[in-house]
Amino acid sequence: MEKVYIGGRRAHGHNGRNISCNSTSKSIEGASSSYDVLQSKPSGSCKMDECNKSGHNGKTEINICTYNVRTLRNKENIESLLEELDGFKWDVIGLAETKIHGEGLTELEGGVWLYNRGKTEQDKNAKGIGFLIHTKFKDYVKEVKSVSNRVAYMMVQLTGKTEMCIIQVYAPTSDYDDAVVEELYEDINKIMTDFPSTYTILMGDFNAKIGQREEGEENIMGTFGLGERNKRGVRMVEFAMEHNLNVANTYFKKHKTRYWTWESPNRKHKNQIDYILSNQRGIIQNCEVITSVDIASDNRMIRATLKINKRLARLKFIQNKKKRRINIMKLKENREEFQLKIKNRFAGLELEEQCNMVTTIMLEEARAVAPAEK
Repeated sequence: MEKVYIGGRRAHGHNGRNISCNSTSKSIEGASSSYDVLQSKPSGSCKMDECNKSGHNGKTEINICTYNVRTLRNKENIESLLEELDGFKWDVIGLAETKIHGEGLTELEGGVWLYNRGKTEQDKNAKGIGFLIHTKFKDYVKEVKSVSNRVAYMMVQLTGKTEMCIIQVYAPTSDYDDAVVEELYEDINKIMTDFPSTYTILMGDFNAKIGQREEGEENIMGTFGLGERNKRGVRMVEFAMEHNLNVANTYFKKHKTRYWTWESPNRKHKNQIDYILSNQRGIIQNCEVITSVDIASDNRMIRATLKINKRLARLKFIQNKKKRRINIMKLKENREEFQLKIKNRFAGLELEEQCNMVTTIMLEEARAVAPAEK
């Protein structure tokens, strides 16, 4: 089949409805074509079987990607993407800017599932978000749901007690007001609050530049950022710190050309605006920009390879739930109170004691002044 390229690098809401594995799929109509959608439950089960990817060490490998595809509106666009994925290692791909109308779960050629939340009569501004779910991964999927036209999530059952919540986002561009950005983070926060999981993966096109790691961000970022941070990047980092999310892109050294994820139409500007974040740094074995998959989008795909020891992770999750988190915004509002408490704590300590306890004292006082909401 001949690939279709329309521009790009090679060519130079709320009240979401639940689409569970037990529901009847709806048709997804494109602007110029309509796709056949199963009128009963797609093949595959919602029951979690023993992971067929576990090795002798008891670890499971999962490859999770995010990709702003620019469009999957036509049947040819979808076929091009599936062709590009032939021979490529992936389990789940979060999609942004699908530009497919409607909402539903479709079974594509070869048994791959496509979930999409796009433009409807009630929501004509939606660009389209969704997930592509590999045939071998379908048995793990409990539920797929959108909470707005910019945020969707998928609940994955790895074992009887081990769940993963995968959240895909498409953040507003700089053309939108900050209020729209705040709505996005409120939606994400609601998902993480309502569905606490052993593993949380947050990914997508954030339209934000976080740049280089700054002082105090060692717990959520590595040393391999790109460029300079902008206003939307500041907000993203604040959210990551508040929820203890690690920005996977920043932990792995790559060639200098393998960090950027977006290229301007004139090819003069290249920025890193797509990210994968995780609530557990230890499961991320690699995160990389993918150049072998290209359907003429101006964004590049990112893939994170996860390796999970399910028993150990469950124990860590229980322990982490007992820890109190910090509300970064509240801490900024109460900066003077926080600084006074720090000063008082250090006042009675010798210099050596101050050096040894600086992190502990700052965390304790930050949690006392600005605890995150439960």
